[in-house]
Amino acid sequence: MKKDSTFPIAGAALSQTPQRKSNGKRFLPLLWLLCCMTLLPLSVQAQVAYDVYDFNDLTTALSDAASTINITIKADFDMTFVMIPPNKTVTITSDAGGPYTLTRDASETGILFTVSIDAVLTLEDITIDGNGGTVSSDRLIYVNSNSGLGTYGTLNIGQGVTLQNNAGGGVINTGIFNMTDGIITGNSSPASGGGVNNSGTFTMSGGSITLNSAVNGGGGVNNFGTFIMNGGAIMDNSAGYGGGMYLYNNGVFEMSDGSITDNSATTNGDGIYWYNNAGDITVSGTAKIGTATDGNAITRTVSTQKIKIGSGGLTSGANIYVDAFSGDAIGTVIAEGSVAIDVSASVGFFNYPNIFDLAASGTAIELTAAPYADLTIQMFTDKSIPVVGETVTLGITVRNFKGPDNAPNVKVSLTDLSTKLINIETASSPSGPWTAWSNPQSLGTINYSADEAFLIRGTVNSIATITLTATVSSDIYDPVSANNTASVTLFNPTDLIPTNYGLIFDVASGKGRFDLNHDGLIDAGDPEYLPAPASWNLNSGTQTLTLNNFSWITPAQVALTIIGENLFLLSSQR
Repeated sequence: MKKDSTFPIAGAALSQTPQRKSNGKRFLPLLWLLCCMTLLPLSVQAQVAYDVYDFNDLTTALSDAASTINITIKADFDMTFVMIPPNKTVTITSDAGGPYTLTRDASETGILFTVSIDAVLTLEDITIDGNGGTVSSDRLIYVNSNSGLGTYGTLNIGQGVTLQNNAGGGVINTGIFNMTDGIITGNSSPASGGGVNNSGTFTMSGGSITLNSAVNGGGGVNNFGTFIMNGGAIMDNSAGYGGGMYLYNNGVFEMSDGSITDNSATTNGDGIYWYNNAGDITVSGTAKIGTATDGNAITRTVSTQKIKIGSGGLTSGANIYVDAFSGDAIGTVIAEGSVAIDVSASVGFFNYPNIFDLAASGTAIELTAAPYADLTIQMFTDKSIPVVGETVTLGITVRNFKGPDNAPNVKVSLTDLSTKLINIETASSPSGPWTAWSNPQSLGTINYSADEAFLIRGTVNSIATITLTATVSSDIYDPVSANNTASVTLFNPTDLIPTNYGLIFDVASGKGRFDLNHDGLIDAGDPEYLPAPASWNLNSGTQTLTLNNFSWITPAQVALTIIGENLFLLSSQR
């Protein structure tokens, strides 16, 4: 271990003017300097620097009496608990061969670093590892304070810092925590605050808090202090509630830049869960909370919670998404303050109950009625049991009968169509004109109370039984997704005949197909048969079937199998 010392002396001149010899007193300048040093105020302290290769070197460096200790880590090593003593300013960084890693020793289950009151710890270009989360442990770093006396420890983390893999959470801050860069990742908490648990003042202007988790609140940040976010990213964290952040117990959150996205929660608040006893949320600048699809909104718990829009409003690139809930009504004020003039900044609404939108009015943003349309789709086929070479026609109808708004840019897509059919065409009516099918099929706008129908036809080129599914979509919100799909099944006839010959009757077409040549197959050599007249009666309860003028079938010779809603099978027992 190498130690260098520097002693700054306030108010003392270190240069000296040559003195004339007087009475042989050649040492007067030196005596004068020593006298000045002994009379210096007690606040004058030493600044020292250490090169550290192992944990013993680290503890030796931190025990130095100097007030400023600069530590350069020269190698990876395991460590146990250390304290940054009061009134010390300590900087820990790696040398040019780093960043080096300080790893929790398997024997250490408590906090690794404690920053004492009135102490400052600055980390740069260093990794602190919780031993892969394999050790049941406390936090990596604890920042202490005495709020009653107004004294606080301070933690600064900057470029090249990684706080990772700790099965007890990353940082617990009751003092001052400044994050200008670096990453807090892969930490987990059995309680709250996987990345950061903050009851002090946490200022984040860069870096990222990502892939942390908590059983309870705040996978990224658990905040019941003051959290000021001027940059950086909180993303891909998870928790029971408040995947990105849990805000409660008079906690305050101010955000002017940075992003909170792609976090998740098992119960409430993928982005921010704003509990009803928390303080204010203030947003401004280019703050980004959530996207239109990731669910990372601000989840309020009472309708009286109002987001404040800070000085300067929201500017270009800002996106703030907010959850409404069942207690909300049209006209509920969600945000108030200086609303942005820049239209590229947006405040959006995500999820529940999905019949609201957010609109700016004066200096407030309030819930307004959001447009939506309940689209339904139906599909039928003229043949449920086609054979190779035949033409099959599908009919599709999309309705917007429930509205209440017009549905723009409606599209219908079909799965697996080309695996059963070739030469696929579409038309609005049987008389055409028929044009080549494109998937998806664009139907334009379907107005409220209107519908749109079209046909698809193609030549069967596969004997396989296949289910075709049609799905309708639109640019407007649809509150009921269950009726946005419809399906038909095209059967291979030979899959349905268990004995030497029989009849399959297709309700969809009103026709039957049977094995004329008794070869056990129903194929192109067996034409469709239309009973005359085409009337039938099926009693599924008694398993009986009557087909008019179809006298060759007798109950003793025929077994009835109900295949599905539109198909039943008669098979010969002879």
